Amino acid sequence: MGSLRTDYILAHEQAHFDITEIYARKLNLALSTYKLDRLNYQRDIGKIYNNIVEGKEAMQKAYDGETDHSRKRKLQTEWLDKINKLLAETAPYAAYP
Repeated sequence: MGSLRTDYILAHEQAHFDITEIYARKLNLALSTYKLDRLNYQRDIGKIYNNIVEGKEAMQKAYDGETDHSRKRKLQTEWLDKINKLLAETAPYAAYP
């Protein structure tokens, strides 16, 4: 059984994983609702992918920045709540290939 400090750090790192999962689900949604444009699909899919990656990276950076890498406990708790809410909201898009 881990110490409270270890559990706290693991929760912070798990949230980084969860943010990536949220954006994988957002990518699944975006691709599954994309209407094929045979002339521009490569460009369109590239834009979709890049936008998702940019969003994920921005959220990861904001998470670490606002929580000071988990040192700000109140903000850490708020972020964990926010991330859990986003996981629940994107749950319908979790079944991706």
